[in-house]
Amino acid sequence: MLGYLDLVRQLEDDVTVYGLQARGYNSEETPLTTIEDMAQAYLQEMDQVQSRGPYHILGWSFGGYIAVEISRLLEQRGDEVALLGIVDVPAEAIKAGSDSRSNPVPSLSMCAATQLGLTMEMLDDEVEEHDLNQVYAVAKKWNRLPPGLTIEQMTRNARIMVVNQRAIEKYILKGKLRTDIHLWYALQPTDTHQVIHPSGWHGLSLGKVYAQELACNHFTIVTTPHVHVIAERLNHFVMMVHS
Repeated sequence: MLGYLDLVRQLEDDVTVYGLQARGYNSEETPLTTIEDMAQAYLQEMDQVQSRGPYHILGWSFGGYIAVEISRLLEQRGDEVALLGIVDVPAEAIKAGSDSRSNPVPSLSMCAATQLGLTMEMLDDEVEEHDLNQVYAVAKKWNRLPPGLTIEQMTRNARIMVVNQRAIEKYILKGKLRTDIHLWYALQPTDTHQVIHPSGWHGLSLGKVYAQELACNHFTIVTTPHVHVIAERLNHFVMMVHS
């Protein structure tokens, strides 16, 4: 959830935000393996705080897939999704009724490197496949280790990322959403994330799609100053609810 920290800091003081963390990310819990199961579990958590709509939901990266499925479940039971925010997620991976996937699941070491923000130039052939000790050493060399992160935690988090990637491979959106989609996407590619095609989102909802491009990459889109654009839109929606 730390990836959303800059965004939360730019929201108005009266905005209450609840974050949902993947099972097993910071614990020994067994992770859930499908997007459908994750969404069901998170929705149960949401119901403990707010049992009826309207709901404002936002997801970045893998969280965007979960946000879509939670929105589908909410609409299915008759609740209103007042805002569905998607941050840099390719629609091609969740096309309704499509089960064709082209991207292989990355290795455990590459998942760890990605989470730590290591580029291919930083790795520079120093890391052999599946050697997490080498990933940890390179991250330490480039000062990319978060304070207190152990190699055991890094390994656990990387395994969650592998599980999540496999969950994407299996996910098919059942039907179309009814809510509008607010999409923000990055214009600068990285080693692991290409520039998405916003037009693909039009086929996933009966509502409108509002797309906004930002001059950043997949990782910096949720950091200052780029995330300010997203925060402005969210603050606008909250003001509408309170007015």
